[in-house]
Amino acid sequence: MEPKKFLYFLLFLTVILINSCHSVKVEKYKGNGTIYKVGSFPISYGYKIDFGEFDLDKNYNEEIVLQNYPEIEKEYIVGLYIESRSDSADSDLDSYLSIKAVTFKGDTLFDCRGKMSSWRWSRSGGDKKGSYKYFVYYMTNEHESGFSISDIPTENSTLYLYVDYEPPGEQGGIGEFSRGSVQLQVGGYK
Repeated sequence: MEPKKFLYFLLFLTVILINSCHSVKVEKYKGNGTIYKVGSFPISYGYKIDFGEFDLDKNYNEEIVLQNYPEIEKEYIVGLYIESRSDSADSDLDSYLSIKAVTFKGDTLFDCRGKMSSWRWSRSGGDKKGSYKYFVYYMTNEHESGFSISDIPTENSTLYLYVDYEPPGEQGGIGEFSRGSVQLQVGGYK
């Protein structure tokens, strides 16, 4: 085998071996929602858990249980994923959102609450249908709706998420959106 081809083969084999070591094992997840692998090794591997859609024009109050989720050394973020026809949805939707995470022992990991206009929104550009995708994930006062593995007790990693969403009153309306979903995301960046 030529030296150059051999080096490519060795590089390919190394990437495969490293990838298998860092593979995210989602099969053992036993909590609420549906888990998906996202991203790819070596930089953006991770997963997300989607806890299902709800109507943004109705109250939503849910206790979510996370059990046997894959533990990786990246930041876990919990937020609300929505799509809109508006590229300025963060100022359009004046609903109330509260997301709180509690460990099995009862310790609070984070507690973010307030009008959604006070939260920070990620934003992707419009797609071919003219929709914009948003992930509402922490408040502008820097209280992130996230945690790391080092925050979790080693003897029991079960977590409880408490989500409370209230649409705006009669005067506000929800404008260009109708559905949202609570998600946990770690790594992936996609």
